[in-house]
Amino acid sequence: MWPVKLPSNCQAGIPCTWHASFTGTGLYPLLVPQFQMATLPFGGVERIEPWLNGTLLATGQFSSVNGQPRNGICILDTNGTLLPAFGGQGVGTYTESFSGGSYRYATIAATAYDSTNAHLYIAGAYSGYTDATGHYPDQRFITRLKVSELSTAVPEQAPQRGSLQLWPNPAAGQVWLRYALPGHQGQVHLRVRDSQGRVLFFTPAAGEEGQVVWDSRGVAPGVYTVELLREGKLERSERLIIQP
Repeated sequence: MWPVKLPSNCQAGIPCTWHASFTGTGLYPLLVPQFQMATLPFGGVERIEPWLNGTLLATGQFSSVNGQPRNGICILDTNGTLLPAFGGQGVGTYTESFSGGSYRYATIAATAYDSTNAHLYIAGAYSGYTDATGHYPDQRFITRLKVSELSTAVPEQAPQRGSLQLWPNPAAGQVWLRYALPGHQGQVHLRVRDSQGRVLFFTPAAGEEGQVVWDSRGVAPGVYTVELLREGKLERSERLIIQP
């Protein structure tokens, strides 16, 4: 992770802009994303860190990047290009009152990726979190995001070479989990999670393509997530409906 220290000379109510320079060799500038905070009296980028599929996760206190709405979180490629992830989404404003005044914050100051359970934790000073499914006002200071559901928050993840097919779907018994990873000869795993993110099934697989069978009998009807992992990293996920 690389902390990013940017100038902050904002005045309340006046839009401010910070420029983050990305260089390929240390000599040649590529793209320069503009992080802007439109309403709060200060802001900036707190962290930039490697993220999935070779992208970068940038967090801090900002309301837009390159004129596009991003509330404290965004995804960039390694050239500094803003990706569509988290468009119009992110954290809301938290007001801290004290004798003589108040401060307002809307910042993500820290993140932690739990690769075992495929969760992204964000922490900071904020109140409320908005994603593509709606606004959640009870989310404050720490929020857990399920990576398997980031298709609602990160629809533009880098193109995936692998494929994952579930049959039958919907299902009420045995389910065939078929995958293909052309040219891949390394570690492969398949994992099934319930709506709470709990792992119900986890198994290794061999070869660049194959299938395993999961017996869904005994689990409650509902929507489950099946994940294909390559070398421990999420490659593809699909929704599976279990019927009574």
